[in-house]
Amino acid sequence: ATDAQMRERWRLAVKFDLLRGRLEGEKGEDPVKAVVAHHDSVVENYKQFDSGDVLQNFLSALCRVYDPHTDYFAAAKEENFTIGMRLSLFGIGASLRNEKGYTNVVSLVPGGPAETDKRLKPGDKIVGVAQGEDGEYTDVVGMKIDRVVRLIRGEKGTVVRLRVQPGDAADPSTRVVIRLVRDEIRLRDQEA
Repeated sequence: ATDAQMRERWRLAVKFDLLRGRLEGEKGEDPVKAVVAHHDSVVENYKQFDSGDVLQNFLSALCRVYDPHTDYFAAAKEENFTIGMRLSLFGIGASLRNEKGYTNVVSLVPGGPAETDKRLKPGDKIVGVAQGEDGEYTDVVGMKIDRVVRLIRGEKGTVVRLRVQPGDAADPSTRVVIRLVRDEIRLRDQEA
């Protein structure tokens, strides 16, 4: 209700995170650094919100007032929902995660174009994406993960080129270009 109450609630939430970090953290891990890193990540995520994200959050909150099981899906979220229901998509077959502004490859889908090609590996960082054989590269460092995913997904049989910083490279300035042809990816591990 007041600014003082808000600050006290925030103080207690941070204190809780620190105590949990001390109890659950690994030996030698500094819980203060872990909590600061977590909150920095949250702030970076909110900085990347655009008007579509704000509209989606507002309309979802409004929908939940009338029905707690109803959400509003913007076009990108609706596409992800449809993929989850069909258990298939057109892309390269890589699970991605955003870490400190970089799009990291977490895992590869067995049988997908990336796994078959064998050059893209978990731990690699995608720093640029280009469409087709001669399209211009889009720098994806600092870009929201859903936008990077939209650039990588596409129609079956089309080419996407990735500029990648290999995770095992001795020199962090090393970049390699990986050309992949998009194909249908079956999400078998998500089947009931």
